[in-house]
Amino acid sequence: MSVLPPTYLVALILVFILVRLRRILGLPSLLLDGVAFYMPPTAAVLDSLNTPEVAKAKHQKPQKTVGERLQAMQLTMSPITTHAMTKCLFFDLYDTLVTATVSSVVVFAYMQVLPASTPDPSYYLLLVSLVLSLGFPFFIQYGMSSSYEKQLGFGVAVLGTIVALFSLYAPPSLQLLDFDVEGAAASMDGRWQVLLSAMGMPSTSSAWKTHWLMCLLAVLAGLVSSATLLPALRFAKMYSDFIASKAISPSWKIVLHLNMLLPVVLTWAWLRPVASSLLLGDDAVICPTSDSSSFSWIAPRDCGDRRLSWLSESTFRNLRVHVLVAAALVRLACYRSHLQYFLLEPKHKVTAQLLLQGRVDTQAITDTIVGPFRNLPVICVQYLAPVGLWLSAALLFQRKAGHCLYWMDILAQVGNPIPPSLLCAAQVTDLLPTTPLFAFEHSQVLGWPEFEALLHGLREFPLAEPLWYQSVLGFVVWWSALSWCVLSAVGLVYWRQAAGLQRPWIKAKTH
Repeated sequence: MSVLPPTYLVALILVFILVRLRRILGLPSLLLDGVAFYMPPTAAVLDSLNTPEVAKAKHQKPQKTVGERLQAMQLTMSPITTHAMTKCLFFDLYDTLVTATVSSVVVFAYMQVLPASTPDPSYYLLLVSLVLSLGFPFFIQYGMSSSYEKQLGFGVAVLGTIVALFSLYAPPSLQLLDFDVEGAAASMDGRWQVLLSAMGMPSTSSAWKTHWLMCLLAVLAGLVSSATLLPALRFAKMYSDFIASKAISPSWKIVLHLNMLLPVVLTWAWLRPVASSLLLGDDAVICPTSDSSSFSWIAPRDCGDRRLSWLSESTFRNLRVHVLVAAALVRLACYRSHLQYFLLEPKHKVTAQLLLQGRVDTQAITDTIVGPFRNLPVICVQYLAPVGLWLSAALLFQRKAGHCLYWMDILAQVGNPIPPSLLCAAQVTDLLPTTPLFAFEHSQVLGWPEFEALLHGLREFPLAEPLWYQSVLGFVVWWSALSWCVLSAVGLVYWRQAAGLQRPWIKAKTH
């Protein structure tokens, strides 16, 4: 019995290759192919913005006019390269996030065409991608932000935690949200006790397990909202400018609208009364054969009279996963435009600085131009984190929660030879084993055979049931989409008000 199956070794080799190639032809740089940034101005250009100072004031020449400054300040742009990106702050975080996400998606796609009995390493890669997508934005938020941004982020985190607690502690009788955190905590605790008994260890259960899990999820929700604040405000500014601009094509405006609306659809899709219940009707019921002990009250209502005969609650949840994938892909499609918009912002700021009366602060000009590119990986991580989160969550829903992605069915419909075992109709959620494959006595000395049996048994006895992924992961995804919706709406209002207040201020400063 091998400790690591061959597919696990192949996954490790793939990750190793991607890591080794990142300095030559890295995926992060390929995503930014064609995006350009402003080069720092030369010393000669900066000196030409001001009139040289002389010792005697009466011999001092007048300062240059605004027209002369604008003519002298000629900004040049250069395409982004891997070598240039390595000089930026937090580039390793950006590179790690992209590499982990791409590796998990590639391995997951490859495992779809292999027999179901083949050990699947994509699960662990998806978990890594999920954790990095949640942790990196928070690390950046409080690792480099100014004191004001930290205070603002902390306030949003506290408010988000309070609201999340209210949503988590909503009475189950309301059936407000399509997840059951209390049932998920109970299911994992039960399997954990079974595992401890099999390992020869005393089993202990706490009555506070549900409250600890809910508090942990609420704190995580607050951190997600805090890390979403700045990228949501930043994208809201780009969205406002692009939608109002006549230079942007109507087709691209549709993509921008989708990028703003799909998180709203995701938020709606997890609200049980206004989503699945509205579409299914009041007569849809849980099938008698459903494993209600595993799925609690959120078992799919696939039987009874439905408003749409083809739409069961299982089908609705599958479609919801497709919307999750679509939201991630549309967000990725706007990635390059968002970064290019961010890198073009120095031009407007430099122009505003040149319009001010008096001598030009050349150091401030340089900082304005160099700052955005130096912080570019920060913007990349903050913007791409929901992409990694939503993609990883969607694939984990398919991998562990019994959902199905219809891509194989679509390929079969257009005439491609797809094995029937890969179609959604043939996929049945296997029941998890009730006991591990090993049993050790208390204080038993473990040798190498026992260690191999332990690893194999742990791999075959997962602690998390489908209900866990349905509820815990579903809550994280729902809260991420909700935070993006709310904070983007706040950003739209903020930038509209800021634009109205900024015009009189600029006019007063330039006259």
